[in-house]
Order: sequence, then C-alpha cells, then structure tokens
Amino acid sequence: MGFCPDGPNCSKRHVRKVMCERYLAGFCPKGKECEFTHPKFKLGLLHGRFKIFSDEELIGKRLKDKEDYENKIRLERDLKERGLAPEVRLEVTEEDDYDPGSVSNGKPEDGQMQQKGEVVETIGDAQ
Repeated sequence: MGFCPDGPNCSKRHVRKVMCERYLAGFCPKGKECEFTHPKFKLGLLHGRFKIFSDEELIGKRLKDKEDYENKIRLERDLKERGLAPEVRLEVTEEDDYDPGSVSNGKPEDGQMQQKGEVVETIGDAQ
C-alpha cells in the first residue's frame, strides 16, 4: 500500500481498519463523513448470528467472571481451613418417601423402603 496525502478524508477506496460501532448497531449519523469503516455487506444477512461487544463490555465481563471465581475459591479454602465442609442436606417431604423410579420393577427390593437412593429403614429392623 502506498501513502495518501488526504488521509482519512480521501474519497477513494482506502482500507480503514477500525469499524464504526454506530454503523454496526444500525445507524451512523456521520454517514460517509465518519472516520471509521462502514462495511459494504448487508448486515441483515448476519442479524442474530453475531453479537458485537465493545472492549469495555468484554473486559468488564471477564473481570466479573474472574472475581466471582476467586470469591468461590476463597470461600471453599476458608471453609476447609475452619474444618467446615459444605454440607448437602436432603429435605424430606411426603412425596419423597417412596421413589418407584429408583428400582427397575418399581418396588423396593429386600424389604427396604427407599428414599432418593438411601436406605431409611428395613422392614425386619422396624419390629
């Protein structure tokens, strides 16, 4: 490529490297006077396939994701140091007493009453 003395004000076809965010969003009020590139392809063909983010949005999202991840790791480490492991608690309601899907024939085997995969009591032990 050569050098154009008119620079970005030249009306000839020179390659401009920075795309106009306003034009990509739908409308640029500066039109041909804009110092940024206005692509010549039809944006309607690509509508819905691409999402355009500004650098600030991308950086902000990545920083938030990093901060959330670091907070999660810090919380897990603090719980381990204190000897408090995260507990998983199972709340039992009347609908949860019997799970026919846990056994292939739909009935508890070996006289066991089942609750979400754990043995609650055996019928022989209840006497």
